[in-house]
Amino acid sequence: MSIMDPRALLTMMWANHKTADQLRHAWRLHNNQAGARRDTETDACDAQHFQQVKNQIEDLSEYDLFVAVRGDGLNMLDNGNYESWFFHFVILNLPPEIRVQEDFAPIFSFIPGPKKPSAKCFRECMSAMVDVLISLEEGFPIEVFDPEQDRYVRKRCRVFMVHAGGDYPALNSMTCMRGVNARFPCVYCYIGGCRHVGARTYYVPMDHPVDPDGGEPNPPVERPQLHGLHQAFRDFDFHRIAQLARTDWMYQAHIAAIQNEQVAARREEIAKNCGLNSTAPWEELRFCKNPSTYGIIDPFHLICENVIPLLYNIFAGKLEPVGPTRPVDLVGEMPFQWTREDLQFVEECLRENGKYIPTIFGRLPRPFSSSWKGSEKLVYGLLLAVPIYYHLYAGNPATRVYFDMYYALVRGLELLMQRTVLEEHIAQAEIQIRTFILLFEQHIYAKRSARLNFCRNMFHLLVHLPDLVRRHGPLQHHWCFLTERLVKVINDLQRNFKDINRSAINNLKQRQQLLILKFSPDFAHLYELACYGQDRSRAKVNAHPMRHSL
Repeated sequence: MSIMDPRALLTMMWANHKTADQLRHAWRLHNNQAGARRDTETDACDAQHFQQVKNQIEDLSEYDLFVAVRGDGLNMLDNGNYESWFFHFVILNLPPEIRVQEDFAPIFSFIPGPKKPSAKCFRECMSAMVDVLISLEEGFPIEVFDPEQDRYVRKRCRVFMVHAGGDYPALNSMTCMRGVNARFPCVYCYIGGCRHVGARTYYVPMDHPVDPDGGEPNPPVERPQLHGLHQAFRDFDFHRIAQLARTDWMYQAHIAAIQNEQVAARREEIAKNCGLNSTAPWEELRFCKNPSTYGIIDPFHLICENVIPLLYNIFAGKLEPVGPTRPVDLVGEMPFQWTREDLQFVEECLRENGKYIPTIFGRLPRPFSSSWKGSEKLVYGLLLAVPIYYHLYAGNPATRVYFDMYYALVRGLELLMQRTVLEEHIAQAEIQIRTFILLFEQHIYAKRSARLNFCRNMFHLLVHLPDLVRRHGPLQHHWCFLTERLVKVINDLQRNFKDINRSAINNLKQRQQLLILKFSPDFAHLYELACYGQDRSRAKVNAHPMRHSL
């Protein structure tokens, strides 16, 4: 086992003088009311917890660092006998566009080996890492160049870890959670898993498999009961999550129950019910306590790596194209531009997930094959992002509406994307989509709202979704209704938001016109009236340069 020395880690953080300058500049931005950065969804680590932690530090100075750690394991060989863990430190003091750069993000690793680590060996390595982090909290002297004195001066630097993230297997390992073999595998809440009768592994479905006529599930499933807490509801209900959230006091009570039980079989039963193995190593740190600080999961791993690469970028505000930009390499017209290599990776991920997650639990709309449409892949990713949005927004009554908005849209799309769309599905979907539109229109005009970025990105998503769903007949009619309302939003954005880039708005309007022309000619006339007035002819629309790309 090898772990980087704490002093070496600090040296890496401060070796580049540009880093120190950026830190001081970021510190002034955070403390200058006139130029303070608002919390945005471009970086979840700037959320309320980070601000609360800063207020709890005594003698806070511009040289104190706040870091988020993201970890993951890497098998060194194909046989999996050697595994190395890499931990990526993100300095939260830096602005979001700076902190993600390689020069400002130190990485260190350890090998729990000599072979594939057991749980005990991994915990020993994590304990050694926690000792490093505790030493960083106490602080070390560093030398920083002072331009006023024209010499290097000694300052004390402290490093506080306030957030840990990773994909689900990595986070389970770092927090000593049980993973999918626990009856309650979620790190953040007590969403009960279900399984085939007689099977060994529990899964967390987005909806419990139930008989539409109100009978028993088919096939039958077992629904576990939490130790000391029962699940009274049969169907999955997001509004009950708040009552089943993992709180610190409940976490400590479950740990105490495991440690106090003398009978090994009973101790194992309690641990499986709670979804815990033992105390998380982070408990010894000052601010990174389990499980409250893990409420914001690392979306890069959960969505981008395991389900739909780059999908989260729609909601994170990073809409610039990635990868090759040659037209021949592009698939669809999504704002982040999927490449064919991205789609191949998505298909491989879905195949692998299909091996371990039975389709009957709702994880796949239907068995994956080459005939999957892009819209089905997209809705699949949107559906699995619902828990992330719940933890980002639903806990705070002031932001709960953003989760309700997102969930209404996803639920409406899910109903319309089924292989067999019934009339009642269309009616329910229309209610959901109209609910989304109402909430969206109410909040997108809040110019100085801290959540304006969310509404902007939802707008980008709406503008580009028809590129993937245009082949679905039931969607076309309803999307025309939705697009009609969005025309008004585009025009109002251009009039009311002076800080939005003009070329971006014009590009969106052109793209909006193209999308409308892909549907009905009658609706194209509505768009013509909205954009050009009643005295202009439809020839103005048909002559638009983007018309030829249909």
